Amino acid sequence: MSVYKEVITQAFIFFPLVAILITLPYISYNYYKYGSIISLRIVIIYSFILYLLCTYFLVILPLPSIETVRNLTTPRTQLIPFAFIGDIIKDSKVVLSNPSTYISILHNRSLLQVVFNLFMTMPFGMYLRYYFKCSLKKTILLTFCLSLFFELTQLSGLYFIYPRSYRLFDVDDLIINTSGGILGYFIITPFLKILPSRKKLDDISFERGHHISFFRRFYAIIIDLICICILSLILLYLNFSTLNYILPSTVLLYFTVLPIFWKGKTIGKYWNKTKVVSTTSESAKWYQYVIRYLSLFTIFILISFVPDNLLSLIFLVLYILYIVIIMIKQKALFYEKLSRTKNISTIKE
Repeated sequence: MSVYKEVITQAFIFFPLVAILITLPYISYNYYKYGSIISLRIVIIYSFILYLLCTYFLVILPLPSIETVRNLTTPRTQLIPFAFIGDIIKDSKVVLSNPSTYISILHNRSLLQVVFNLFMTMPFGMYLRYYFKCSLKKTILLTFCLSLFFELTQLSGLYFIYPRSYRLFDVDDLIINTSGGILGYFIITPFLKILPSRKKLDDISFERGHHISFFRRFYAIIIDLICICILSLILLYLNFSTLNYILPSTVLLYFTVLPIFWKGKTIGKYWNKTKVVSTTSESAKWYQYVIRYLSLFTIFILISFVPDNLLSLIFLVLYILYIVIIMIKQKALFYEKLSRTKNISTIKE
């Protein structure tokens, strides 16, 4: 039991790194599909990933040394179905005529292994039915595939890192793990009346997606800045000019030319399902995009010409702070008023 606790602790320690890696793709998916992110969905998805991570670590850890594995002579596979029944009977110390021996069943190692393998995939079946809306047949298939993945991981010696398998490929594990997924599918049934349905979560997401939050706009800015940096580096690599000329030119062209030909969208706006239109909600004219972004970035350019670096930095921070505050208050910024443009959501349920 202490080994299991240690392995799960390691999974919890490793989870933040996994969360960092998946956060941006997860945000991108939610903004692209729903236009919003709700906290309950985050809890469900991240807890599901944490569960899978814990399960995977329980399958592969603790890792032995390569030398230890090389010297192993134990069987690599167990291909007889339901052999675990014989193992339970063999390890059992129960005497039917003596009730006092019944308690020994709790210390039956073979039985405890079966119970552990059963419980290991029960949450998987619960998640599949509740959030992913899988049928019983699909739940059985996916749970079997998950178990097969674990068994092949063991059989391959952790994808051939080891010279041979250091754990047994057991057909009974496939049967028991799949049964655990089925059990989880039915156990979640009474909770489906209490928990908000997937459809309700989607409806809330779509409803919020019609409004543009600060974080949604900030996400689009981050994506656009990444695109600008990549494009600038490409142009710099091709020796078009120096970075001092390439970067401002790229920024101006990106935010003016691209929206003109893409009906008010940039790559960031495309992914978070927003676009720029005129204040009358009609398609903006080409000069409105030019006024909008030229007025926005002109101040950045003017700030860069301030001779005092500290003063320039202070002006820059104040300017960015002003933009952030106005965005949070969801009021029109000065460049939106000048260009008579605004952001709208393009989410359609």
